[in-house]
Amino acid sequence: MWKFGIAALGFGLLSASSLYAQSTFDGRYWGLTLGSGNGDMTHINRTAGVDNINGAVVGGLIGWNGSKGRIVYGVEGDLSLGRLDASQPCGNPTWTCKAEISALATLRGRVGVESGRTLLYLTGGVAAARMEFSTTNSAGTAFPDTNTATGWVAGLGIEGKWRSSPWNYRVEYMHTDFGKETYQADIDYISEFNSDIVRIGLSKRF
Repeated sequence: MWKFGIAALGFGLLSASSLYAQSTFDGRYWGLTLGSGNGDMTHINRTAGVDNINGAVVGGLIGWNGSKGRIVYGVEGDLSLGRLDASQPCGNPTWTCKAEISALATLRGRVGVESGRTLLYLTGGVAAARMEFSTTNSAGTAFPDTNTATGWVAGLGIEGKWRSSPWNYRVEYMHTDFGKETYQADIDYISEFNSDIVRIGLSKRF
């Protein structure tokens, strides 16, 4: 479902009019991001927990900004690929529990205050992640399960414009929470997952 949402956002941005532009941040834009993240996965029905999930992600974004005075508002969607993972012994130490996120997408609103060439903003919306959890026994037999988990995302950031360049830079922090998901490994694991991601990015109006 979230893939169709991102596609619909992109289509809407492509058809948006540039007549709304009022500030230096207004209009349609696209960009690239690079970040690192960590998170916690807690198995609320088991004694073993997979925590300290960490890794790197790289992705793309598309968005639109409008403004009224110094207030800048807009909508943004992004898709990141990478590998956030962790493994540790399960409740039975002869087994290994492993969790991995391979894709993360968000669809968010943004609102901020412009000051010269700098924009300070808050952002929030919905998030989706491709998550895999598996258990492996001492013989090397794995029992994997994959879910597309959905939840919410909130964060903040700073965006700026280089004087002689068409590119904007940004640094942002985002927190995601995906609530409870059931993974059918060798036995059922009911798990809660949340993550914190810090990323940098470049964007350009089109």
